[in-house]
Amino acid sequence: VVSYDGKVGTVNLKAEGSQNAQCDGAQFENQDNAITIENDKGCGLSKYDYTVRYCPDQDSLIVNLMKPFNVRVVLNSKLCPAGEV
Repeated sequence: VVSYDGKVGTVNLKAEGSQNAQCDGAQFENQDNAITIENDKGCGLSKYDYTVRYCPDQDSLIVNLMKPFNVRVVLNSKLCPAGEV
């Protein structure tokens, strides 16, 4: 997450594996803890079907990837090193 104001923000996305993709500066919106990425289609992520939810009680994101693989990943919050935000 590059920036976030409590409702909308900017994120850098990267997928590595059999199908690589990268999207820097994608806009997202958080509505009832469901994260919607607005402009990810031009970044090579159109091959992926996924949802993202924020769990405030655990301060983590759950990425549910449906295509090209069926996998669920929990991304736990951590502090960024100084100067990386």
